Amino acid sequence: MVYILRRAGQALLVLVLAYTAAYMLLAALPGDAVLARYGSPELGLSPEQLAEIRAAYGADRSLVERYVEATLAFLRGDLGYSVQSGAAVSDLIATALPATLVLAGIAIVVCGYSIGAMDQTGPDYQSVLSQLAGAIAGHGIVYYVAMASLLSVLCLSANTSFVGFPRLSRLIAQDDYLPRAFATSDRRLVLSAGIVFLTVSAGGLLVLFGGITDRLIPLFAVGAFLTFTMSQIGMVAHWRRQGAGHGHRLLLNAVGAVATGIALAVIVAAKFVEGAWIVILAIPAIMAALALVHRYADALHARMHAGGPFRIEETRPPTVLVAYESRNRMTDRALRFAMTLSPDVLAVHLLHLTDPEREEHVAALKDAFDREICAPLRAAGITPPRLAAIPAPYRDIEGPLMTLVDKIDTDTPGRSVAILIPEYVPGHVWERLLHSRRAARLRAALLARANPRLMVISAPWRA
Repeated sequence: MVYILRRAGQALLVLVLAYTAAYMLLAALPGDAVLARYGSPELGLSPEQLAEIRAAYGADRSLVERYVEATLAFLRGDLGYSVQSGAAVSDLIATALPATLVLAGIAIVVCGYSIGAMDQTGPDYQSVLSQLAGAIAGHGIVYYVAMASLLSVLCLSANTSFVGFPRLSRLIAQDDYLPRAFATSDRRLVLSAGIVFLTVSAGGLLVLFGGITDRLIPLFAVGAFLTFTMSQIGMVAHWRRQGAGHGHRLLLNAVGAVATGIALAVIVAAKFVEGAWIVILAIPAIMAALALVHRYADALHARMHAGGPFRIEETRPPTVLVAYESRNRMTDRALRFAMTLSPDVLAVHLLHLTDPEREEHVAALKDAFDREICAPLRAAGITPPRLAAIPAPYRDIEGPLMTLVDKIDTDTPGRSVAILIPEYVPGHVWERLLHSRRAARLRAALLARANPRLMVISAPWRA
């Protein structure tokens, strides 16, 4: 009984001291509740009106008088009213009381079962919540249901980052400081690039630190206090631009900037070797990367900018080259489309055979091309396409073709060259295993060596 009374007396003394210290600190802050509620310029109240409101609330009395009056009101159960919402403070406390009682009950269980943080590197490690669930419900089915529910809640809480970071990345990408993929939504209207980047980065940190979240705290602390410091400095700059009349606000944010800055310096010094160095190096690296991306975007915009009136540089149709392996419905369609673009169409066939097979193959190919394609077109009075068989002894596809393009470009100055590539599109995923990607490789090689007068056209065919 004596122990209970002694502990109750100590708790009462701590409560009185905490109440007194909190009251004095609040009273020492610049401004008061009247200015916070009625001092806005939008209300347009004069100093005399503010003085009357301050007198009505008793804010013009001395600190001691206000402290005594507030203490007596507290003892009577009168906690006053909220300045912001106008609701009774006792009602607000009653609203939060159930959650407070739950936390108090958890604290009692924690003390009773000696629950505490464990070494995460140990083989018998359990989180505090796992220990708490085990102490309350044992390690039966209820325990696993509780832990699964906890995991679901934690997954939902991660939604904050996976929603906020992609949106922030989108804003930065729209200003050309990140790749444009971060500003583009996919077919589900989700910013996938930001989500994938955050997933890979978070997973990489977990792997790097062995899945021990305690080791990530220094990284979080540096980032959080750096953000606090920068926001406070920003508010100081804001109040300076506002001019006179905001000195107390400027002072408050300046004190906050100094306090958080000191805390940041202490954290960096104390936790540098424990992981804080990663943030110290990552922030300048990220800023440099953003600057490089922005510089590239500016240079690209300058190269792509088209000023002045539209200019006509070519009036004649291009020379159209059609990649031609053998006659089929796909190549027939490609040739028909090429003939709508230009009367100068050249079917290009690459030879991989060696003598004497090459001569026989070329003769048979030209005979079939002339008989089946050119003859009907001549009979209809239409200029037929030509056929060129180009040796490709080293299985090089784009090299001989680019040599032909350069020759045509030299022989016909002022005319563009268009290369039309027929490409079969598989109807099923398993069909892709049965076809080569030669057309895709040829297109990629031509795009890599493209110039202003070379156009690459894809002619897809789906059977």
